[in-house]
Amino acid sequence: TLYMSDEKVWDSIGKEDSTDIIKRYTYLQVPLVLGFDFWQKGKISVGVRIGTIMSVMLKSNQLTGTYDPGENLVIGVNQLTPSRVNLNWQAMAGFTASAVLSKRITLELEPQARYYYGSIYEKSGNADKPWSLGLRIAMVYKF
Repeated sequence: TLYMSDEKVWDSIGKEDSTDIIKRYTYLQVPLVLGFDFWQKGKISVGVRIGTIMSVMLKSNQLTGTYDPGENLVIGVNQLTPSRVNLNWQAMAGFTASAVLSKRITLELEPQARYYYGSIYEKSGNADKPWSLGLRIAMVYKF
């Protein structure tokens, strides 16, 4: 007669495992932008814009599930991305070109550069403050 029991045994050789956690952040941006149109001919004008933008995090969603090691024994967790700050400020500068399409409708194109005053992460260490380049396209309707 054999009497057996289950017992978990782990190997002494370590194994590294990696998993990606994907999150989605939603921000409300409140701009304070000043501008000056320095050239105008007919229905087309060109100018500059400069200002600051306040970004407030509205919500944060984790799109991937939580890590499940199964029956593996987790010894340590390294390289966690720090949490994002709830409020950050940016400086913005750009050129703008606008075209009047009708009496009430204007189309604007604005290539712009942004500089973050501080890191968007809570514990950024010695990380550089990021720059970003973008293009704003707007359809202006006058009431």
